[in-house]
Amino acid sequence: MGKAKRVPDDYRPSLKLSLRTREHGGGVLRPGKPDSVQNAFTRRECLLLIHGYNNNVGEAASAYLGFRRKQSALFPQVDGPKFNERLADVFWPGDADWGWLDFSDRLFYPKAVGNAKACGVELNTMLQSMPLLTHIDIIAHSLGCRVTCELLQYLILDPRIKVGRVCLMAAAVPREMFEPGGRFHLMLRVLESRGVRFLVLYSSSDKVLTGAFPLGQTAAGEPSINALGRVGPSATVPGHLSGQLMGRKVSKADHGDYWGHSGKPPTDVSGRYSGAFLDTMSERRAVGSTRDDEDSRSVGDTRAVAADSRSTGSKRTLG
Repeated sequence: MGKAKRVPDDYRPSLKLSLRTREHGGGVLRPGKPDSVQNAFTRRECLLLIHGYNNNVGEAASAYLGFRRKQSALFPQVDGPKFNERLADVFWPGDADWGWLDFSDRLFYPKAVGNAKACGVELNTMLQSMPLLTHIDIIAHSLGCRVTCELLQYLILDPRIKVGRVCLMAAAVPREMFEPGGRFHLMLRVLESRGVRFLVLYSSSDKVLTGAFPLGQTAAGEPSINALGRVGPSATVPGHLSGQLMGRKVSKADHGDYWGHSGKPPTDVSGRYSGAFLDTMSERRAVGSTRDDEDSRSVGDTRAVAADSRSTGSKRTLG
C-alpha cells in the first residue's frame, strides 16, 4: 500500500458514500456525504462495497474497480453498466497520514478500530437519509467488516431498510464477538430470524491476520488471536448450523487477495464465491465447481453458494 496511490482513470462509480475528511488520513466526516445527492435520493437498492484498513481513497478505488473487473471476467453475463448502477462505494478513514512515518501505519490500528465503530454510526445515518432506500446487500473486507457489523447493529432497529446478504472477506474482527456473549451475537441472532444470509470468506494463509491482528487487537483493548477472516466461523455463531451463515475457505489467499485487483489465483475463487452469493450475474445460474485444497468439501462450493442464494427469492431488477 502506498501513500501516492492514485484513483484509476477508468474508475467511474455510480455512487460514492464518503465518511472521510481527507483522501489520505484524516478523521470521520460527520455527517457523511454522497457524491451525487440526486442518485442517493433515488436509490431503492444498494450493494455496499466497504474497504478495509490502511486504504486511502486511491487504494480503495483500485480495489473496487478490481471487484467490478473480476466479476465481469468470471461471469460474462454480467451487465457492466447495470451492475455499476447497483453499487454504492463506501470510503472511510481507516488509514493514517504520518508523512515520512507513513510506513508505521500499522501503529494506527487502534485508532482505526475506533473510526470503524464511528463509521458504522455515520453510515447508518447516511443510509437513513436516502428516502427511497429499502434494501441493501454488503460486501466488505478486513476492518471494513467491523464497519459493517457496527452498521448492522443500527440497521436491525430500522424496519424500513431490509438487509439481504452480507459477504465478509478476510474479516479483521475477533471471532469471539460473534459467539455467545460477544458484541455481535445478538445482532446475528436477530438477522438470522429475519432470513438474512452471511458468507464468510477466510484463509489460514493470511499473514496480516496471523501476525499483525493479535497485536493490533490487544492495543485496541480487544485482545484476540482468532480473526474471523483467518479461522472462519465456529458452530456457535448464529446462522452457522441453520446454513444462513456459511464459511468458505479461500485456499492460499493472503490479505489482499479478495477483491480481485491483486490478480492472484485466489481472487478467482473469492470472486466466484462472492459473485454467486451476491448474485452479481445478470441472470441466475449455478456456478462451475471450484475446488479448494484446504477444504474437505468435495463438491463445488460455488454451486452450493449459488443454490443457497437462489433460495432467498427471485431475481430483483436493480439500479
